[in-house]
Amino acid sequence: MKTMKSFATLAVVLAMNAMSEVPARAQTSTQRPDLVALQWAQGRTSEVFYVQIQNQGTAAARESQTKVTVTCGESVVLQLPTAQIPAGGSLWIQAQMPSRCLGRQLQISAQVDAQAQIQESSELNNTRVLAQARQ
Repeated sequence: MKTMKSFATLAVVLAMNAMSEVPARAQTSTQRPDLVALQWAQGRTSEVFYVQIQNQGTAAARESQTKVTVTCGESVVLQLPTAQIPAGGSLWIQAQMPSRCLGRQLQISAQVDAQAQIQESSELNNTRVLAQARQ
């Protein structure tokens, strides 16, 4: 009878040890990137502009595509490659201003992870209007 109690105690101890490891594994598996478009900046010439992309998540974001839409009466869509961004990091991507938008009133919007290839902590903040300005 004493041997059965020892096995039962051992089984409880092993089960408790296994359970204590689960939260640590679950915590690391929920770390995800979260990409957002922050702002735009005019380049040295009116033909070039930049868009800043930030990863406000807890894991690195792999390479992706950012869709930038420039609207100046009509919309021009630019697909821009976006390099890997570490957790908490940001980068600037360069774009060419469409010639038909030069000197006109325009709106610039950006959609990060445009092809939905990255599993992010939030997919609701991927699109943002960055500017409404006169070029």
